[in-house]
Amino acid sequence: MYPSIRACLTISLIAKPNDESFGLSLHSCSNSASPRD
Repeated sequence: MYPSIRACLTISLIAKPNDESFGLSLHSCSNSASPRD
């Protein structure tokens, strides 16, 4: 995994107020880390 994704997951796990927000965080992380050139 990319370091940015790992950091994003870590932040999400630590700061997740609820499951919905956690899911949104993961989705956002995936989008921002997608290999789109």
